[in-house]
Amino acid sequence: MSKLVVADKSPLIHLGLENILKQKNSEFTIAEHLYKLDQVEDAIKQHTPDLLIMEYEEAISSPAVCARFLKRKWTNSILLTTRYIDEINLKQFYKIGVTGILHKYAQPHEVLQAIEQCLSGSKFYSHQFMDLLLGKSQQSSLTQREKEVLILVAKGKSTKKIANELSLSIHTVNSHRKNIIKKLDIQSPVEFVKHALELQLI
Repeated sequence: MSKLVVADKSPLIHLGLENILKQKNSEFTIAEHLYKLDQVEDAIKQHTPDLLIMEYEEAISSPAVCARFLKRKWTNSILLTTRYIDEINLKQFYKIGVTGILHKYAQPHEVLQAIEQCLSGSKFYSHQFMDLLLGKSQQSSLTQREKEVLILVAKGKSTKKIANELSLSIHTVNSHRKNIIKKLDIQSPVEFVKHALELQLI
C-alpha cells in the first residue's frame, strides 16, 4: 500500500483525488489532507509518504523547498499540481528531481497515470509542461491573427474596436478570442495581459 500526502487549498481537489483513487480500488492510501501549504513540512516529516501531491505556489512550494524535502528523504517523490508554471522554475523542478507536474485540469485517467508513474520512479509531466520543457513555446501555437487579437485585448480594447482595427467581423474576433482562451488556458480577463507580457508581445 503506497502512502500519499495531499496538500492543496481547494477542497474540490481533495474530494476529486479521493474519488479517483476509490474507483481504482486503490492500492493507495491518503495519510493526510492538508489545506494549508505551510503545514506540508510537518506532515511529511511525520508520515514520510511515498508520494507528496502538492499544489504549486511559487512562494511556498518552490524548487528550493522541494529539493530540501527530497534531500532529507521526507518523501520519496513529489507530484506538483498547477495550471501555470514559468519555464525557469519548470526546468529547475526537473533538474532537482521533482517526479511530476500535473495540470490542474487533467482527466481522471491522467491523474492516475501520473500517480502510478511517480510512485514507480518514472517522471510524469502533463503535455502542456512537457512542451514548455522541450522549448515549444505557447506563442508558436497561436496564429499571427490570434497574436494580434491577444495584443489588442491585453491593451483593453473592446471586441468592436478590435474588429474595426483589424477589419474583421465581431463574430471572427470572438472566434479568435475563444481560440486564444483555449490554447493559453485563460481563465480571467487579466490573464490576457499576463500572457501577452510573458510571450513578449507587448
